[in-house]
Amino acid sequence: MLCNIEELRKNYGKKQALRGVSLSLDVGVYGILGENGAGKTTLLRCICGLLRYKGKIEFGCSKKEIGYLPQAFDVFKNLTVRDNMEFFASYKGKDARNKIPELLEGVGLRDAADIKAGALSGGMKRRLGLAQSLLGDPRILVLDEPTSGLDPEERIRFSNLIEKAGRGRCVLVTTHIVQDVENLCNRLIVMHHGLICYDGIKEKAAEYARGKVFCIPKQEAEQMGLSGDIVQFYTAEQPMVRVVTNKKMEIEPVEPTVEDGYLCLLKELNKG
Repeated sequence: MLCNIEELRKNYGKKQALRGVSLSLDVGVYGILGENGAGKTTLLRCICGLLRYKGKIEFGCSKKEIGYLPQAFDVFKNLTVRDNMEFFASYKGKDARNKIPELLEGVGLRDAADIKAGALSGGMKRRLGLAQSLLGDPRILVLDEPTSGLDPEERIRFSNLIEKAGRGRCVLVTTHIVQDVENLCNRLIVMHHGLICYDGIKEKAAEYARGKVFCIPKQEAEQMGLSGDIVQFYTAEQPMVRVVTNKKMEIEPVEPTVEDGYLCLLKELNKG
């Protein structure tokens, strides 16, 4: 086991950000979903030792073997890409410096090594952030909203990089994009108001929406007054909607996705 967390609690004044989180983490890619304020970033910062907390976090590796890419990662704009990596490597030891060319090659920044980091695009900066998080060959990789703000093409590219970097490691990825979890992760963790409300394989999460997902013509949905989470899409014949609802329907439901299950789970939690 690379990380074992027991009854983790963290308050910001009177606000309870974490209310007794317990998790066991090993090799694999874990996707952490949750609404804003659910406690996702606080959990990651506690794991990385950036916050004081109550409870217990035990590691099966050295704390130096944790790589971290914060959501608000920024660069030293007047330094080159290589110099940025040299700076970050200075905290990881001599061996980390020797890996800089290999890491820049891995994230597609070899040809940009001598460019000032301030001239990089948003996607290239995120890739530089991933490269620095891999310095020191960490066994635990912590990525906070790594694909946030990226265009679709860069998001796919970045996701592929994460998948490759995650082999043989424990990777924690927070995101608001359920598709990233479906593409990247083999285990799903859902947080709600500082607690873990789901921890298991992602495919099983879809079962929360079994029998509640329907695809019907948009006009019919409007006439039926359907309420729920609706996604509109188009076919050659007519506009359609995909609706997640508890209402009894006379048509056959469609196969639920992880996102459908996540939406159903949140609905139930938000009733409480």
